[in-house]
Amino acid sequence: MQKELSSPLILALFACFFLAILVFTTTLMAGLYIVGELGGSPEIAAYNVTFYGFGNAIGIPLGKYLPNRIGVSRTLWGALFLFAVTCPLCAIAPNYPIFVFVHFLQGIFLGPLFILINFLFRVLLPFEKQPKVTSINMILFSVVPAIGACWGGWFAYDFHWSWIFYIHFLFSLSLAFFIKMELKDEKIPLSSNPKTPFDGIGYMFYVLSILGVGSALTLGQELDWFRSNLFILLLIIGFGSVIFFIGWSLLHPFPIIQLNLLNYPLFSFGIINLMILFSIYFGTIILLALWLHLDANYTPRWIAVILGIMAIVCLIPSILMRKEEEYIDVRIPLVLSLFFLVFSTFYATHFDVEIDLYHLAISRILAGLGLVLFLPSVFRICFHIVPEENVYEVINFFQIVRVMSSSLGVALYTTLYQRRAVFYHDRLGGQLTHFSQLTAQFFDRASLFDLKGLPAFAQLERSLQRQSDSLALADCFYFMGWLLVGMSILMIFTFFFRKTEKGIEKRVLKFFITLK
Repeated sequence: MQKELSSPLILALFACFFLAILVFTTTLMAGLYIVGELGGSPEIAAYNVTFYGFGNAIGIPLGKYLPNRIGVSRTLWGALFLFAVTCPLCAIAPNYPIFVFVHFLQGIFLGPLFILINFLFRVLLPFEKQPKVTSINMILFSVVPAIGACWGGWFAYDFHWSWIFYIHFLFSLSLAFFIKMELKDEKIPLSSNPKTPFDGIGYMFYVLSILGVGSALTLGQELDWFRSNLFILLLIIGFGSVIFFIGWSLLHPFPIIQLNLLNYPLFSFGIINLMILFSIYFGTIILLALWLHLDANYTPRWIAVILGIMAIVCLIPSILMRKEEEYIDVRIPLVLSLFFLVFSTFYATHFDVEIDLYHLAISRILAGLGLVLFLPSVFRICFHIVPEENVYEVINFFQIVRVMSSSLGVALYTTLYQRRAVFYHDRLGGQLTHFSQLTAQFFDRASLFDLKGLPAFAQLERSLQRQSDSLALADCFYFMGWLLVGMSILMIFTFFFRKTEKGIEKRVLKFFITLK
């Protein structure tokens, strides 16, 4: 069958891909305004981002099965239509838990798009155009999360956060009707085995694994960890489901996730890199957004500028996806990217509440350069080592790991930040007594600004909280930095392996098989 896609339809598919990635971080900065209006504290503002990612992970595997049952076109425009329907529900949510639940449903509805759109591009575009599509996808994965955070924060600050969802409603509904008219199922060749059975039992335990473990790690701080019976119950259900799901998937002929792909050592190594990168990437975005807004007194406009600098730097990946890339040792750009990311994270450990735009920009430029070099390299590792017939299983695995790492990165780094802030608040606050020289000096200076009594105590508490948050932020970046240092050492170690075969993929594969 001749492959063909009209230019407007190609743009519409890229717009769908853009939307699915954008919504992930749109409420990241806007979450502070959402939780403030619907009831809650800044500590739980990131819950909507985390649970949207869990919804994405639940919805992604459906992209493998629904097209063969109801058609590719119906699945695509149906997912967009359902997302559009839930947008006004988010805008009028009466409280924050309901908002998080509806946003979680939105993640499920948009999840199948990650497989569907890749499938359409692969079967309806000529082979020679595939590298260009891959290049654009890499740009979207790099740039759009930062754009989403900027867009959501700016709109919530200058207008109202509910308008974000009304705009998403109009945009997604327009895309749904356009795709319904332009994309016909009879023009789309289905997979080679359209009657592949759906693993219902495996999918049930897959969902329980995500909701159990993910919810426990996300809510643990608020539930007070093991002092909460709900937390313990979530852990038991989650880890029990994970163990059953792994065993079931290894024995089932058509599992939800093809765990046998991990038998390729190089693929496993790429997945580990992907997990660490996206957890750090999204953790950095959420931490900087919270700290700059709550402690450094930056408005969302300036935070958008700072994150936008990283997004602009990330527009370079298209240069890296040319044919010449195939002749470059994949480890070289990977090591360079890790060096840039290490410098960026350790540089950020020196931030304090008086940080200026210049130093913030340097940190984001370094991070952008690291991300630019990292994504294409990890993509090559994950996709070029696995046989072509498993490409959709690789996409499924790749996207699930990406969204789960991003979601857990937001949850875990936010929790680490909060706990370290409390630790420093207690340690530093313990020295501020009526008999402390530091306290006396503070009140002497406060009196010069006519601050006495309760206003002076309130200012002292505010200064203590800002200092504690800055030290907590430094600890988070230290942890990220040393994590990246460990990855760098492991990658550098591979260069000492004797090169006995032609082609980097074969050499690195043989190296990891030797280790195994």
